Amino acid sequence: MPYRDLGAATARIDGRHTRYRFDLEQDIPWCELDGPGLHLGPLFLERVGIDAAGLQAHPEAMEMLQWAVGLEICRAFSALEGYLLDFVDDEQNVLGPSKSVMMLYQEERKHIALFDRYADWLQTQHPEWIADFESHFAPVLPALINPYNQESYPEATSRHCFFWLKTLFFEEYTIFLHEALAEETSILKPVWLAMHRCHRQEEVQHVVTDAAHVDDLDMTSTEKRAMSRVFWSHLDQTFELFLGVAASRS
Repeated sequence: MPYRDLGAATARIDGRHTRYRFDLEQDIPWCELDGPGLHLGPLFLERVGIDAAGLQAHPEAMEMLQWAVGLEICRAFSALEGYLLDFVDDEQNVLGPSKSVMMLYQEERKHIALFDRYADWLQTQHPEWIADFESHFAPVLPALINPYNQESYPEATSRHCFFWLKTLFFEEYTIFLHEALAEETSILKPVWLAMHRCHRQEEVQHVVTDAAHVDDLDMTSTEKRAMSRVFWSHLDQTFELFLGVAASRS
């Protein structure tokens, strides 16, 4: 088995209350979908290597980029969270009954619905741009659906280690993303900011679940360090996919 005593490890966190959960209908101001604002402000764009100042001199290009990054982040997050659900489905006999994993699963389904709903709305705003977007997003999608080549790790402990490291990194990134967006609150779309605020408050809890599983893996500290180095090497090649701008920048 990949874990030492997963039942005991998750029992310590299964007692968490669920008051942190958000309501998809009540906590997102969907009535403000048409409100003004950006998806990514100039500070964030510069952080990911996009010349925001140069784009501001070309309003049409900036409008297209803002539309594309909003759509790409939604599509990327939906795909990555779908991968998480697939893994839990495939490995349910190993993961066993756990309230924390059950809550993570339920909440990730809600996150997919959240981002898919916004993506659908974005596509109605500029149907003339969809074909071009899809041509750039299609090469990115396979790596999002299977970000760490699950079939390359037939040994269960290694497979679970890579999965939880990937999940931990991604969910930590979503927390950082909200913090970065909050630095430019006044110029962002209110619905977009609310989505990421609500998403973050559940992802904070998921990080606890992720870490508990990593900690309980039946691996020595030397083995975990070795796996972490391999994980980091692979991440160095795929990091841009997590940012949600890989297709949009092109």
